[in-house]
Amino acid sequence: MNAPRVGTSFVVGVGLASASWLILTARLWMVPLAQWHLTPPLVSALIVRPPNLFVIALLYLLLLIGVGIAVGAAPRHKWLASVIGVVAAVTAFASFTPMGFWWSGEVYFQAHRDEFAALAEHFDSPAFTEDPEAREYYGAALPPLLALVSSDGRASYDGAATFVPVWQGIPGDAGGFFYSRTSPQDYDMYGLICDQPEQVAENWWACGMP
Repeated sequence: MNAPRVGTSFVVGVGLASASWLILTARLWMVPLAQWHLTPPLVSALIVRPPNLFVIALLYLLLLIGVGIAVGAAPRHKWLASVIGVVAAVTAFASFTPMGFWWSGEVYFQAHRDEFAALAEHFDSPAFTEDPEAREYYGAALPPLLALVSSDGRASYDGAATFVPVWQGIPGDAGGFFYSRTSPQDYDMYGLICDQPEQVAENWWACGMP
């Protein structure tokens, strides 16, 4: 009578841990697929996003819960299940490295080319350039359909260049994209100075990206 319940618990634990692990590590193994255009544009746009710390923490918690269920319900060889669980947790944590935690400028820009084209029109409009909030340190809120490309849904404008953060450190520093007709070399990115910006398209520059 107990065997089926143990077996079901083990399968549920493995399934939960596996799904969480795949999503957490997607930022590592999806990079070459996105770079080589082997994923549909819609899939790339859905996955290539700024990191959400709450979602990452939740997924890691679900991963650990799944591993715990699987180890506790393992009918045999609990040590093997424990080793696999530790490896899964470590590799998921490794996805927090820079290359896994955010995307290269080229890949990110290609995945959101349509959004960046719309952002260029928005940044050239008086609705943005004449908005006093846009000139504040962290800028103004972006339109809802375009806010997802920014780590905080905002963009800042200093009269010459507009900065769209893709990642932000704690308590300071950031990296992302500048919309500027000239190089944003030495521009401030919330505490981090832009060094060697990479031009990814006309008037668009990536800085602080891998």
